[in-house]
Amino acid sequence: MLKRVPDEQALEALKLLRTGNEPAEVGSALRRYDVGLSQVALNRAILPPTQTSLEFELMMRHPLAYPTWAPVEPSKLDLEFLLLPSKIRWEGSGPTLTAGSPDGHPYLSPYAHEPRERSPDATSLTGPLRPPKLYDNRLLGINITQWTNVPVTNGFFIAVLQLYLETDHPIMPLIDADLLLDGLLGRNEFCSRFLVNALFAWACQGYAAFEPEATVIGHAFYSEAKTQWKKTKEAQASDHICTVAAVHYLSITAVSYGAGAEYVEFLGDVLEMSRRLGLFNVDPSQVSESNAIGEPKTR
Repeated sequence: MLKRVPDEQALEALKLLRTGNEPAEVGSALRRYDVGLSQVALNRAILPPTQTSLEFELMMRHPLAYPTWAPVEPSKLDLEFLLLPSKIRWEGSGPTLTAGSPDGHPYLSPYAHEPRERSPDATSLTGPLRPPKLYDNRLLGINITQWTNVPVTNGFFIAVLQLYLETDHPIMPLIDADLLLDGLLGRNEFCSRFLVNALFAWACQGYAAFEPEATVIGHAFYSEAKTQWKKTKEAQASDHICTVAAVHYLSITAVSYGAGAEYVEFLGDVLEMSRRLGLFNVDPSQVSESNAIGEPKTR
């Protein structure tokens, strides 16, 4: 109680106790200066956080991940402004195909075939959606039901694949994009159900930032791909470059899911098959000649 009263009153209370007054009488005299619990909580909330030894060690060892925060002066904080709601505007063109299929139809839920209207506040929260620029017109001719048992719509399939080709593929091109698109249309051999399921198990994780349901769908693709890989190994099927890429997708997806044992298993399978196909220690001049000829197998 003495901590919540002015200094003058605290000193007066100590003098009363020293002269022999009962503590109950002193307490009743100080109650009119009692500060409400809500005010105490507010005062504690606006104070800068105390620094523990663990926080200090993390800031010293990892300054980028744990930067040192400048002290905040509570008098400069506008508490009323912090409680006001704000609207997030998204101006990027990015994967705007989440709003629907390329033909402009209403948004389709990945697990359903019925249109689901966007909420009235969707436009105000995200800002005006600009027309998306399709990565490749071949995407429009792909029928996803031919490549997976996971129940997704073509609109969802196109949006996820477009985001992957624009973001992840330039960084880690495990397979040639042109060959993949032609393969999805049935024009070449460089595509398989195993590759599609493994690729989408990985690609759905990036798309989950725009469509939360993609997380669940990614797990479904991952389970489907693991089942197909198990059957492929049991059947002792011949090695193929698409299978190498598919198992690689499985391995990096396993890492993101925290499945360390599965990652080690998939990584071992990738290395063994890559050695059998002669993908290691390839002469750079041989690769340049093959690219000039344009042989699909070397791409």
